[in-house]
Amino acid sequence: MEQIVRMLEKPQRYFTAHASWYGVVQTYTVSEITPFFWEDECVMFYVRSGSGFLRVNQTLYPLSQGCFCSMHQFHVFRFEASSEEPLCMEVLIYPYPEMAYFVTSFAEDDLAFGESTVVLPACQVDRELVEQLLSLYREEAQCADEDSRLIRLCISDQLRLLYGTAVSVAPLFPMPLCGQIFLYIGQHSLKALTPASVAESFHISTLQLNRELRRVCLEGFNAVLRHAQVCNACACLLRSNVTGTMMAKFAGFKSESALYRDFLRLRGATPQQYREKMLLNRTQAQGLINDQLSEIQVYVMESFRSSVTCDACAQKLFLTKSIINRLLSEKYGPDITFHKYVNRIRLQFATGLLASSDLPICDVAMESGFNSVHTFIRLFKLECGETPAQYRERKKRDYA
Repeated sequence: MEQIVRMLEKPQRYFTAHASWYGVVQTYTVSEITPFFWEDECVMFYVRSGSGFLRVNQTLYPLSQGCFCSMHQFHVFRFEASSEEPLCMEVLIYPYPEMAYFVTSFAEDDLAFGESTVVLPACQVDRELVEQLLSLYREEAQCADEDSRLIRLCISDQLRLLYGTAVSVAPLFPMPLCGQIFLYIGQHSLKALTPASVAESFHISTLQLNRELRRVCLEGFNAVLRHAQVCNACACLLRSNVTGTMMAKFAGFKSESALYRDFLRLRGATPQQYREKMLLNRTQAQGLINDQLSEIQVYVMESFRSSVTCDACAQKLFLTKSIINRLLSEKYGPDITFHKYVNRIRLQFATGLLASSDLPICDVAMESGFNSVHTFIRLFKLECGETPAQYRERKKRDYA
């Protein structure tokens, strides 16, 4: 088993400490050994070139071109570049409140979040597909409208699902006891954990439990658990029907005041202040997200590439068609119906494919959810003022 590295200072936030890194794809180059990091959000890394190692919870994973890494609140990690070539990586932050749209059930007594996250930190993925998704993300990041932000959210989750598929067949690495305990607390932090209960699960004493945790992060059980609980609280911050009391109960805090105290200490902001940062539409002060509208938007984002209908959406979300069309028209204008909204999302997705790939126009139409290339071209010209071929040529000239 790989020798455990002694920590000389506490791991730091780095990637999630930079506000400008949210919502964009950043490039990060490593030419030596980095400090240890312990981030507040999910941070995804794609190795564009180079080789080296990723040390996670004191376990060493090899990195090479095409590797995808997903770091969570239960990972303390650092990068170790090889001497031959530095690691050049693309970095994307996937905040927990946004991830919760896809991986959380929002029933008051059933907010299962922590255990649904894949934990294997690094594996090889489909390079062509990942690079195409990152290119689409950059394209959408140039737009400030809410639809583009939702598309970026869907791309982030596509990357998460792609990674989850890859790790399901990846080889496992032996993890030292300290890493197993640290990971266990992160994965089970929604439960009523105590030092004694966790120690009993590993057949060790509470003294040894804290000693093992300090080998990972120089923190004891209570600090590690609080960090995980604050991340759990973030999972429901964008929901307007979740009260502070409900949030504290879900996240595992004994009281609402304990939630606020630890949230402010670890995130540097109150839950309300953090929630404002995470609102899907940052350009307008519209308060919290309308739950019904957000559910419609997410449903469309997940389904627009197939034959999606207003009837199916209404049945899935337990809404009427009139409510769906009213919510969309209130948000996007009186002429917007469910059908028109779906086509708008399809066209936005198509523009990314046209700009970032050489797919034939007919394939772009099919990939974007249109069942007729003639309909696609007609709607595209109506919306964009030019044909798909003309749009592609113009983008090539712009990027030349």
